Amino acid sequence: MTPGYWEIRCWLTNPQAPDMRISEQVGTERLDAVGATFSVSRIIFGEFYRGSSPEHITFKNGVIEGHLEEGAIAPFPKHSQNVSGSYAKDSFSLKIQMPLGEGFFQVIEGRLVKAID
Repeated sequence: MTPGYWEIRCWLTNPQAPDMRISEQVGTERLDAVGATFSVSRIIFGEFYRGSSPEHITFKNGVIEGHLEEGAIAPFPKHSQNVSGSYAKDSFSLKIQMPLGEGFFQVIEGRLVKAID
């Protein structure tokens, strides 16, 4: 992925209002030249979306797929969450199935806004 300043957006979806971005958060992260040499999985789950392990997720030819194994988080017992998405040198998109029922997702998108050397 390209070193630089990345805009990261994160929100929840609701199947009753698919175009609505619930609790959207926007932030900027800096990916330096050393960090940009890491694997895509390490960059996304280490620099941009922290707190989950990509152990069961594959990153191949621009496609992200697999699942997250999550421990119990009240009120949810231990659970698995399907993950899908895509990536390129200047962007990525993740959809994580939430344990709230069918059609509830957490969406995380990143895009390079300014490259650095």
